[in-house]
Amino acid sequence: MAKGAKRAKKRKAGAAFDTPTDEAFQHGDFERAGVAYRRVPAIDTLKKRGILTDEDHKALSRFRDLWIACERSEMRSCLDDRPKGGGNGPAPALLRAQSDLNRLECALGALAPIARAVAGNDVSLAQWAISQSGCKGDGIPVCLPKTKALADATMDIKFAAARLKGELAA
Repeated sequence: MAKGAKRAKKRKAGAAFDTPTDEAFQHGDFERAGVAYRRVPAIDTLKKRGILTDEDHKALSRFRDLWIACERSEMRSCLDDRPKGGGNGPAPALLRAQSDLNRLECALGALAPIARAVAGNDVSLAQWAISQSGCKGDGIPVCLPKTKALADATMDIKFAAARLKGELAA
């Protein structure tokens, strides 16, 4: 009996995993990915709410993928065992991603900042609207976006997705 009790003491209780902070929950949606939490991209949230169509989401996802590829560090990790090219300078895949991203941003024109913010940096439309035109009222205790600014942001992201669809189809 003593040995069994001793073994029971050695066993650790199930590991407790921390959830994202309250501040992080205010700035984005999260979902469980196994034992960890994963931030849901803003464009996925917009699609789920019916603001973006499947085609809009696909175009903004391509923009997001290129954005992430260009934001990656050029330094290789010591654990990276992927084949590498010879010579100096950036990898050909990075050059291609930068070229494609530049082409898409040129097609977006004045809508590039909202596409960068929403698709690239996961800023919600409400956060974008607040950054562009401020809050309703005095912002105490909660800062809400102005209705017209939020409507403009919604229309702008839809127009940006339409321009991206046109450029990707070309």
